[in-house]
Amino acid sequence: MDLGAVISTIPSTLRLLSNLKAEPLPDIPILAVKVKVTWCCNLSCIFCSLPEPRLTMARDTALKLGRELSAQGLRKVHFSGGEILTHPECFDILSDWARLGVQVNLTSNGFLMDKEQIKRLEDAGVHSVSLSIDSADRKVHDRLRGRKGSYKAVIRAAARIAARGRMKLRVNTVVTSFNIAKLPELRDLICGLGAGISWKLIPVDPIREGLLPSASVLEDTAVMVRHWPELEDNAPFGTTEEEFREVAAGRHGFRPGFCYVPWFNLFFAPDGACYPCCMARGQMAPLGLYPGDTVRKIVSGRPLSAFRSLIASGAKHEACSYCDDFLAENRTIADIVSHRTFVT
Repeated sequence: MDLGAVISTIPSTLRLLSNLKAEPLPDIPILAVKVKVTWCCNLSCIFCSLPEPRLTMARDTALKLGRELSAQGLRKVHFSGGEILTHPECFDILSDWARLGVQVNLTSNGFLMDKEQIKRLEDAGVHSVSLSIDSADRKVHDRLRGRKGSYKAVIRAAARIAARGRMKLRVNTVVTSFNIAKLPELRDLICGLGAGISWKLIPVDPIREGLLPSASVLEDTAVMVRHWPELEDNAPFGTTEEEFREVAAGRHGFRPGFCYVPWFNLFFAPDGACYPCCMARGQMAPLGLYPGDTVRKIVSGRPLSAFRSLIASGAKHEACSYCDDFLAENRTIADIVSHRTFVT
C-alpha cells in the first residue's frame, strides 16, 4: 500500500498536513504502524544489535492493539522482529489483523520459510513479504547473516513466493563494504525471480567498524543504480558529495524536506513500548507503554505532542540523523501539499 497515495485521497488529512507549522497538533488518524512482535532471531547478522531476545508480544495483546488502531482508521501494519516466524503465535497474529481489514505486511530473513510456512502466510491473509537478501554470493550472504545455509533458504523462499504469486515480494538489501561491489550480480538474481519485485537498498548502520563503504565507493555506486527501475528509491546513498560523506559516516538522514511521519505512523516494540517511528527507539523515551497506555492516550499524550511540535518547527530529532525510511511517502505528500492539488 502506497501511503502517500492513500493520504492524497483524503482531502481533510491533506488540509491538516499542509498547515502543520501553524497548527502542529491536528487530529489525524494513525494510518500505518510497525509492530515488532519479538526480538528473538535465528540469525546473527554482523550489522544487527537486538535488545532482549526473550521479549515477545502475546497474541491477545497484539489483537487488542489491532482492534484499537483499526477502529481509529488504521490502513496498514508491518510486522517484523527479530525474526517474526520464531514467534509461536505469529500465524494467528497475522490472520487476526488481516480479519480486521488491515493490510498485513511482514519482513523475514526467510530461513524458516519452507513450502508449508509460505502457504500458511498466504492463508493468513498476508499481502506482502519483504525478504532480506544481501548478496548473490552464498558465502558473502551467509557471512553477513551469521549462519550457514541462510542464503540457500532465502533464495528458495523468494523463488517460491514469486512463482506462486499470491503475496507481493519485496527484497531488502543492507549495503555494506562487503557486498556493495557486487550489487549488479544481485540485481540479476532478483530480476531473474520474476516481474513486479521491488527492491530496497538500505545503507548499513554504524554498528561496528569496517561495515561502512567509503564516500567514493558510494558515489560510484549511486551513479550505477540511478536508473535501476526495480529500486524503491533510486538515490539511496544521496546525490551530492556531501550526502555521500554523510552516508559513509553512518548518517542516513540527509534528505531535505519535511517529515510527515509522526502524524500518521507509530512503532510498537515487543514489550509494548511505543515510538513515533522505528528510528526513535533507543533515541528517546517511549511515548507510552501498551496496553497500560491505550492507543488514544498515546496519541493524545504530551510526549507525542512535544515530538510533533519539534518536527513541525522545522527542527530534527537526533533519531532523524540515521533515518532512511518513508522517503516515497514524504515526497508524495510534500508534492501534493506544496501544489495545493487536494480538493477543499
